[in-house]
Amino acid sequence: MYSLPESPDRYLSRFPNYATAADVDELTPGEAAERFFSEFVEAHRPCVVRGAVDHWPAVTDWSVESLRQRAGSCPIGISGPGVLYEPIVEFGVDRFIATPNRMTFGQFLDEAADDASTRVQLYSEHVETLAPLADDLGPIDFLDRDALPSFFYGNRFFASQFGYTDWHLHFGDETLTAQLLGTKEILLLPPDGDTFSIMFAMARRGVWKTPAQCWPNGFTKLVPYRVVLQPGDAVYIPMHWWHAAEAVGSGVNVTFARVFGTPHRWLSDIRLANVRLSLLSSLLLALAESVRSRRPRQVRQFLRLVWMTARHLPVALSANGRDPGAPRRWTPGSVSTASIRGDVDLPSSNAERSSS
Repeated sequence: MYSLPESPDRYLSRFPNYATAADVDELTPGEAAERFFSEFVEAHRPCVVRGAVDHWPAVTDWSVESLRQRAGSCPIGISGPGVLYEPIVEFGVDRFIATPNRMTFGQFLDEAADDASTRVQLYSEHVETLAPLADDLGPIDFLDRDALPSFFYGNRFFASQFGYTDWHLHFGDETLTAQLLGTKEILLLPPDGDTFSIMFAMARRGVWKTPAQCWPNGFTKLVPYRVVLQPGDAVYIPMHWWHAAEAVGSGVNVTFARVFGTPHRWLSDIRLANVRLSLLSSLLLALAESVRSRRPRQVRQFLRLVWMTARHLPVALSANGRDPGAPRRWTPGSVSTASIRGDVDLPSSNAERSSS
């Protein structure tokens, strides 16, 4: 496990039970070729692939100066909220109505590289916006061979100086997050019903800005998973898993999110509270985007999502077993065909991971 510098300004280290966080399973690219889909995507479990993209030019050749020369004139804030100076609350109403903070990528790099900057981050910018850099993102052999097309999202860049992304979850698609510049730490929580009931309320108000004395009892008992990414590493973040990410150390930090489709069994099982939230969030996002762009494309996507959910519901109910929202499903050591079918008794609460 990597040793990180202590800093009073770091948010993730304040999370309950941070010191006893569970490690995420690690793979080499060779092991991922054999195990990534069967043991992790199908089982809906995170993993980290060390050196997954360390052969990419984005890892071997990028620097602040080269990024400025090649893509400095590109406008940003086109496909996302643009440049932010504090963490975004994913489930806040402001996200849907805020005007993007636009500038050129070069202007952002000037701010991010400034030693006087406290926090500046480019949040969720589609790769097409920074097209001159796209050729430096090579293939991912263990992923590209079997990945389904993404449903909702496009591949995205995240860049920052001291950046922090507060707790949230992804709906509709899976994500392989690759680190290109700098070091990043990520905490994750599983999508069981108990965790959802606690985290949804906290994420709506913003975990990062909620004082410890205001934490509810259930929140203080959560035990996260933890991974630290160095350039070239990639972590698989399953759809519906809660997670937060933080840049470690000074300097420009760049991350690439490669998005791909999820198995329908996890997209369609409406017994999972996260799936029901996904449908509601998709509707709100579709309406907001359609009003902003004056085009109905997002609404059509939402209707397609509803159709896919209904179409694959019988298969999901059969494949996922009796209680897909049970905490036991995502405890360490429970990766097996039997456990994801619900045929094996495993620890029954998130808190039991702290004593295992």
